[in-house]
Amino acid sequence: MGELEKTLYGVGYDDGFNAGWDAAWRRFSALTQTAPRPEPTEQTVGQPPELPKAFQESELPTMTVVLEIVKSKPGLRGIEIIDAAKVAGTPLKERTVRTALHRLKENESIRNLDGRWFVAASDASESKAA
Repeated sequence: MGELEKTLYGVGYDDGFNAGWDAAWRRFSALTQTAPRPEPTEQTVGQPPELPKAFQESELPTMTVVLEIVKSKPGLRGIEIIDAAKVAGTPLKERTVRTALHRLKENESIRNLDGRWFVAASDASESKAA
């Protein structure tokens, strides 16, 4: 009885997973107006699915955008950087900008003086030399 029960749970899991995946893909397709969902590949029960590339975020572009904004307009506050990104055509979430600012600060690419962000001295001298 144990193996049969385990098999039935696996089938139920797969059916539920596929139903959820179909619903999510329909929603994603409606938002991005992409092609219909590709055929599912065979999965092992409990194995996480591979996410579409749109769901895989990378911090590098955000950090690059934030660093370029700080370089072009030194002395902006965090909220002003968010507004500048929106004006530049790259809207960013506040928490994403805060994370990028924190990481850039730890990398010593930028520094914060009285709540305003500036390029670190070593980066400033490199950009003047170029």
